[in-house]
Amino acid sequence: MTRLSFELVDPNTGEGASAEAVVDPKLVEDLNFYRTQGATGKAFLIWIDTVKGEVSWQLRTIPVFGL
Repeated sequence: MTRLSFELVDPNTGEGASAEAVVDPKLVEDLNFYRTQGATGKAFLIWIDTVKGEVSWQLRTIPVFGL
């Protein structure tokens, strides 16, 4: 397991906080791979549930809106 520090921001309020979590090494591997890919049109999302003590992540395509 790996300990990571996160800077968190609520997208609805803009308020922030810091958190530390012990995470699965697969998260670190996936995050490092994502960072080496350059611009992909995707976002790497991480959720931290402090009540359950769980960390999950997902790679999600960013929608493109035409003007």
